[in-house]
Amino acid sequence: MFMPKRNIDAFLFDLDGTLIDSSKDLAISANFTRDHYGKEPLSQDTIIGYVGDGLGLLIQRLFPEFSPSELQEAKSIFQQHYRVHCLDYTRPYPGVLETLEYFSHKIKAVISNKPQSASKQILEALGMAKHFSLILGGDSLSACKPDPMPVLYILKEFSLSPQKTIIIGDGVPDIKAGKNAGILTCAVSYGMRDAQVLKKFEPDFMIDNFSQLQDFL
Repeated sequence: MFMPKRNIDAFLFDLDGTLIDSSKDLAISANFTRDHYGKEPLSQDTIIGYVGDGLGLLIQRLFPEFSPSELQEAKSIFQQHYRVHCLDYTRPYPGVLETLEYFSHKIKAVISNKPQSASKQILEALGMAKHFSLILGGDSLSACKPDPMPVLYILKEFSLSPQKTIIIGDGVPDIKAGKNAGILTCAVSYGMRDAQVLKKFEPDFMIDNFSQLQDFL
């Protein structure tokens, strides 16, 4: 998608499927949790289809027949395993580190629906946390994407202009949150979601490689 030059003051990034490829580690922890309950493993593609709306909904989708107390136990089992193994295979996507450095003079934040502790753990271990003024997880505020609350929080926190702020993500919740908050939206085609699905939600821009963000300036 053609991207005219713009003066962007702030970049808000999704995490999984945008900054990092975490699909294999998420699938392994999900199947570890299923195995704990004697259930057959699911394909990585199936599990990744469940990801993006927060840990609570991921667990519900993995175990739709579970009671609330069982879901809470399964969530704890997943978290314990993922905390230890979240960096076994997870790595930044190509061009991410170089592009974050390129925008060193800009305000950058992460808005993930992954729990904040896991988001920080991964970004710190990969040497990426230093690039961000703020890291918000799905449990940081009372609402998460697609609700605009996290975006509006950052706009207020840094006194940002919506017209000069953009959210970049691979999921429909990212696009919806950005549009609901009145900021620019950019979908990435290389992440965990089908690019054709993302196009239906009419992001302002779409990129095939993270490095293309440098074309904004």
